[in-house]
Amino acid sequence: WHNRCILPPQRRTGGLRVKRINENSERGFTVVELMVGVAILGILGAVAVMGSRPLLDSFGLRAATRQIFTDFQQARLSAIKDGRAWAVCFAPGNTAVTAYTVRNAPGADNVLCTPDDLLAGPVRKTVALGVGEYSTLAFAESFAGTSLVFNPNGTASAGNLTITKSDGGALQVTINPNTGNLRIQ
Repeated sequence: WHNRCILPPQRRTGGLRVKRINENSERGFTVVELMVGVAILGILGAVAVMGSRPLLDSFGLRAATRQIFTDFQQARLSAIKDGRAWAVCFAPGNTAVTAYTVRNAPGADNVLCTPDDLLAGPVRKTVALGVGEYSTLAFAESFAGTSLVFNPNGTASAGNLTITKSDGGALQVTINPNTGNLRIQ
């Protein structure tokens, strides 16, 4: 009954032409068509990889800024909670920053972020900048005495830390000295 369902090509039904199915027809792609498709996908993939580098740099800038913001905020909250000053000490200073430590134990001179602090007690955190995940970023600070000090009442020393990408984009962590509040700009 199959042959009765399929009309021969010359017969018309309702203005539509119905063709007989050729059981010997080949379906699929040729090797050349597959190679062209793979080449197009390869070109699109290469363009996507080359275009993603600036995007990854932007993600790195934001991630580094958020991490620094979090470390500063933890130092501020610890100063309020402990009732004693906490400091973020920048090395080497002179605006260009390569590392920072978060601490609350001053040395014999009773001043945070001086060379004798190394003997005073534990460091809560040390972060090396400009290496690893931070290798494409530059860091510069503008705090008095190359340190950010959070007081027990929540206030802080004035200044900011600027993080700059290699292509010139930058973010800044700014501290309001009157309230100790932090802001990313």
